[in-house]
Amino acid sequence: MKKIIAFLVTYPIWSNVLLVSLFVFSALSLAKINSSSFPELPADKIFVNVSFPGSSPEEVEEGVILKIEDNLEGIEGIDRVTSVSQENSGSVTVELEKGYPIDDVL
Repeated sequence: MKKIIAFLVTYPIWSNVLLVSLFVFSALSLAKINSSSFPELPADKIFVNVSFPGSSPEEVEEGVILKIEDNLEGIEGIDRVTSVSQENSGSVTVELEKGYPIDDVL
């Protein structure tokens, strides 16, 4: 490490070349980076959220969640259905099988 520092002190032009090349390669790399605010991921889940004010989790499950699950039976392309009942709300998550378009299942 001491030899590198001694070389750069003796020949200061090489430290400038090193610094400029670092900036140039950084700018070239930055231009090639792909970024997006919302990455494109394949949509393989459908979320259904239901609000049922003033109800207990049992009422949400019996009144809404079970009816949604019953209506989902027999639809092609559904891999798994999971649901959560909470006080005043419930949610159903439908996971799709690979290869089925989400628009057709929806």
